[in-house]
Amino acid sequence: MKLEKITLDYVAAEDRILVRSQGDDGEVVSFWLTLRMSRALVKFLLEHLDKVTPVSAAADRELMQAFRQTSALMRLEPGTAVESGDATPLLLNTLDLQRSPAGVVLQLPLRDGTLADLAMDSVHLRQYLHILRNMFVRAEWPLDGWPAWMNEAAAEMVGAERDTRPLH
Repeated sequence: MKLEKITLDYVAAEDRILVRSQGDDGEVVSFWLTLRMSRALVKFLLEHLDKVTPVSAAADRELMQAFRQTSALMRLEPGTAVESGDATPLLLNTLDLQRSPAGVVLQLPLRDGTLADLAMDSVHLRQYLHILRNMFVRAEWPLDGWPAWMNEAAAEMVGAERDTRPLH
């Protein structure tokens, strides 16, 4: 199954992130993402971005990452949330992460033993990381694994949203 859309939500009663995803066939599957799995996922995704982001000098790495992160966030369009499915969410205790020339592919195990693939290019990957970081903040989980450039880009977006978007 190819996943086309995901929605993340922190559930305090579970102290986990609920990942609701919708496949290309319209089927909805849900997963629980624990702090341990979230941290492993963040580490892999950030390492991938470090490998694929071209920089001319080491001193420019933070600046380039912050610029690209802000650029990806500026393209983030609000969409409709994936609705809850009927099945109980699966607890993720393994993730298969693959690098591809176009980005990364997360392979999530399904109940029937098959895998659901979530492919993300670098822009979608940066947007996903921003949303995942917001879940860490909401959960009051440690932010020590997040680089400074992510925090700077998130702060810039909060300021921009405060100035241009209505509050609900």
